[in-house]
Amino acid sequence: MKFLPAKRRRLPGINIVPLIDILTILLIFFLITTTFKRQQPAVKIDLSESEHAAPADANEPVMVHVSKDNALFLDAKPIKIEELAAGLKASLASKPDAKFALNADRAADFGVVVKVLDAFKNAGIQDVPAFTESPPKAPDK
Repeated sequence: MKFLPAKRRRLPGINIVPLIDILTILLIFFLITTTFKRQQPAVKIDLSESEHAAPADANEPVMVHVSKDNALFLDAKPIKIEELAAGLKASLASKPDAKFALNADRAADFGVVVKVLDAFKNAGIQDVPAFTESPPKAPDK
């Protein structure tokens, strides 16, 4: 009696080459999209609300940030209030056509904000817009 030879079954397997291709494409996609993300300031600011808030210009202004603990930042670099006028003058000298703006947290002391505005005036910068946000709209009745 002659028995038929047993057929060898192939063991099931997963081909990981297509998975590596997809992973590489996803990695490239995420690397490219994160480089276009607008950089957020290093300081978390809770802006005040204003009825007349307007969108910012397309040109990035030189920002002075006042955080809620009254720390000052000139373009995300910490600076002391005594050095602020000199830093603003240096920024104005390096970029004469630069615009300047103030970004103060609503919890910051008003006296510190006034000192910052004085530093702007001492540096020869007259028109300083302050960043605000629009208040939430009331629901229609």
